[in-house]
Amino acid sequence: MIGRLWRFLVGSLATVGLLLLVVTFTPLDFWYATSLSGNWNNPDGDVLIVLSASAGPNGLLARDTYLRASYAVLAWKEAHYRKIVVCGRDAAPLMRDFIVFSGVPADVVVAETDSLSTRENATFAAQLLRDDKGSKMLLTSDYHMYRAAAAFRKAGLNVKPYPIPDVRKYSGQYRYRVPLAVDLAEESVKILYYRSKGWI
Repeated sequence: MIGRLWRFLVGSLATVGLLLLVVTFTPLDFWYATSLSGNWNNPDGDVLIVLSASAGPNGLLARDTYLRASYAVLAWKEAHYRKIVVCGRDAAPLMRDFIVFSGVPADVVVAETDSLSTRENATFAAQLLRDDKGSKMLLTSDYHMYRAAAAFRKAGLNVKPYPIPDVRKYSGQYRYRVPLAVDLAEESVKILYYRSKGWI
């Protein structure tokens, strides 16, 4: 019994060690994030939908949300979308203020402030945009795009992916690779959960 437990423990530690080596010394994070991101053409359109990640402390944007809001400003400067919809109950107002402060006219930016999840982002944005016939682009982090775009299409909004480099941006630095791999593993679990619920 003790020998079997010892072999299991040694095998488990060896597997974890091997996984850490693979994640740290190969571009696995980059490859997987790329496969989840969809098209990288950064298409033009009429409406840009931007998903928040989370609100930061003391009324500040968290890193992922800040990154998405910053790329939304860049996207608007390149394409001058007719409308930008920022989604997420806690972070959308902060994103709206940041985007307007960065030079986008206030009447262009609409905040959807009811959603608490990617599925709710899709559901409430679809309600908000149900009468808007323009083409719609979905901007979110590379690793989040697969699940987000599928959820939006399931909710009835035909969106084109506008992924931003999140995991891809930081995966070139060894110190970030293990935390990024944890984020990717969590996203994989969420994808499976959304599939099991029929949300994507």
